[in-house]
Amino acid sequence: MKEWERRRQLSYKLYAGLFDDVNLPYEIQNTNDDDALYHQVLYFFEHQSELIYPAKFIFCNIVYSYYLNKYFGEDFYESLDNKDLLADSPMILLYGDNKPLYDSILKEVMDRIETLPSVVKTRHYFKMEFLINDEDISDVLKARFI
Repeated sequence: MKEWERRRQLSYKLYAGLFDDVNLPYEIQNTNDDDALYHQVLYFFEHQSELIYPAKFIFCNIVYSYYLNKYFGEDFYESLDNKDLLADSPMILLYGDNKPLYDSILKEVMDRIETLPSVVKTRHYFKMEFLINDEDISDVLKARFI
């Protein structure tokens, strides 16, 4: 078992109930229109991401894969194809399922991923989930429990 997997298991035990997004209402949209999906994912990077799949999955998959690489040295592209990374998602669309779509999104966001508005909240969530304590995430904890 990899270090990030051990940390995730421990955080789920420590923070039972905190990671309850799987119980939130969501919407699944048609995946046949790559252009619409491309624009929706880019919108999610610039604004609040909504629980609309598969756009939400692609957004989270990119952010989580980026931070798995940054904090755990995992290969970014292998992580994008890891079905277990976001296994609780109601819809999974991995990198290998649509490389052209992912590549076009990556081209737009990777050089500025850490500065994009929606990434901040997802980064904090990632850090809670993988027990990384290198910045103050109290605002996220307050939002979840108050």
